[in-house]
Amino acid sequence: VLQRTTELTPNIPEAWINLAMLHARSNALGLAGETLVKGAETHPRVVQVWLSLGSIQAAAENWEAAAASYEEALELDSANVFAERMVELARVGNWQVLREESANKWPYAERNIVLPMTGAKLPAPRLRSQR
Repeated sequence: VLQRTTELTPNIPEAWINLAMLHARSNALGLAGETLVKGAETHPRVVQVWLSLGSIQAAAENWEAAAASYEEALELDSANVFAERMVELARVGNWQVLREESANKWPYAERNIVLPMTGAKLPAPRLRSQR
């Protein structure tokens, strides 16, 4: 359903984020990352897309890409405390803490996924570090 939603209405950033969450939930971090890259290309000014992309990249231990995504989010929203903390950790190379904090505070980790048009809810995904 979400894959089709991103195809039919790519202008909804939450659809990209929710689809990535579903991929992450099934430990398909590569697919989750690819989905969020497409979401970032489609919505380059949406902070939550960049934060989610950084968190997925950190979970996949793609540190430089995660740092770049968090920096992009911080550039878009200089008051974003989560992005600021992740950028600080990346700058000093504290990758393990970055990964842990990113997984624990992923912008959508505490929320249920809401499937567009159906209103159906799925439980929030758990990344590998949360299992």
